[in-house]
Amino acid sequence: MNYLNHLLVALSMIGTNYALAQGLDKNGQIISSEAAYISKNGAIGLSGVSLYGQFQLTSNSLGQSYQGGIIIYIFQSGDPGYVSGQVHGLIASTEDVGYTGWGCSGVTTSATGTALGTGSTNTASILAACVTAGVPAKLCFDHRGGGYSDWYLPSKDELNKMYLNRSYLSNISQYIYWSSSETSSTSAWRQNQTNGNGSQQSFGKTSNSHIRAMRTF
Repeated sequence: MNYLNHLLVALSMIGTNYALAQGLDKNGQIISSEAAYISKNGAIGLSGVSLYGQFQLTSNSLGQSYQGGIIIYIFQSGDPGYVSGQVHGLIASTEDVGYTGWGCSGVTTSATGTALGTGSTNTASILAACVTAGVPAKLCFDHRGGGYSDWYLPSKDELNKMYLNRSYLSNISQYIYWSSSETSSTSAWRQNQTNGNGSQQSFGKTSNSHIRAMRTF
């Protein structure tokens, strides 16, 4: 059976009730696995549409433009948001959304989450307690990259993932970025994005730092 026939057979399986997704390998052979899919060119690639009509990504998708930003981290087993057999992770905005102080010095916002998955909750807590216009949390919340409205100011650990994979962001500033993780009424965590540095420090909220929005897919 030639390559075209393999493709036609595979496509004919769309909508059938198979436990595993069907696809084609690089040699045109039919394969079955949770990660298999057919790309837009009819073969296995970095991204494509499964025979169930679902867009799929592989674990090699770091740095890919996707859903309004750049994929900078893929969730691993044990991470909040990890789903076996699926690809999820963090997307950073394609550019900074501001450069300003953290805002509301003297106000306790209860945005104390530092782990993966807490940036969105932190952002909501900041906005509920801090009504000052133009603060980093608000700038991220108002960002509409790709038409999406679920952007947030990353937590301390989410911001560190951006540092570890900063090579995928061609325009990342080699300086300090705010996280959404508050340490007191007058300070919050921020991180030096300079290559080879990556230090995180609790710093006064009135100090200006860069801001990069993030969202989860």
